Amino acid sequence: MKQHIRKRIIFLALPVIVYAAVSFLNTNWYKAPVAAVHADNVCLSPTPSTSTTPTPTPTPIPTIAWSKDRKLTWDDFQGPVPANPPPNIVAQSSVGVSSNWKTKEQCVGAGGGLRKCTVTITEVSAQANFDPSKSWVKPGSKTDALLAHEQGHFDISEIFARKKQEKMNKLIGTSETATACSNEEALKEANKKIEADVMKVCDEINKEEDNMQDQYDKQTMNGTDPDKQKKWQDKIAKMLEKK
Repeated sequence: MKQHIRKRIIFLALPVIVYAAVSFLNTNWYKAPVAAVHADNVCLSPTPSTSTTPTPTPTPIPTIAWSKDRKLTWDDFQGPVPANPPPNIVAQSSVGVSSNWKTKEQCVGAGGGLRKCTVTITEVSAQANFDPSKSWVKPGSKTDALLAHEQGHFDISEIFARKKQEKMNKLIGTSETATACSNEEALKEANKKIEADVMKVCDEINKEEDNMQDQYDKQTMNGTDPDKQKKWQDKIAKMLEKK
């Protein structure tokens, strides 16, 4: 019996902006990539290096965006296999949905030396991705059945990327306003409110995806029940056919 351990990590990255003490209009992209590990994984601490020679930084392996014409292969599982994984841990697939939103920022004087800033969402996007660098498989475990099961996890992420896109589209035009002594402080507060608006939608969809991913693993016995796996593959395919 394989064991699947799933993790979800949310990162928020805000660009650095230089503001002038005048009214202005600014546009920026914000990202909240969400990675979910569907796998048989073990977290290992890196081994300290005793070498004094600088270790070259490896070229990052690009993530794979979901596509109906691009199925996963075992060559996509490029992450290192842990040195001593438990016997029942055979593979790890790292998939997730990245959420991005673009904002327009505008600040004006509010009297009394205060600045009033408004942040408005202008564009949104959601994309299901597979991370090869964090995905691995033990030698001797590369079966078609296991690969089909892992593809199912990636496909489920695509289903919820579409749901998240639909929900996030309704946020376009949403504005949040804050007043403070400086543009920087007011924008920081307004952007916090925007982030809260976006993450409320993301968290809702993430929970729905978690539930479906868990059901998929449990009902298919992590892909070891051929009949249940076939039923789930048909179910997922039908959901992906919907516009």
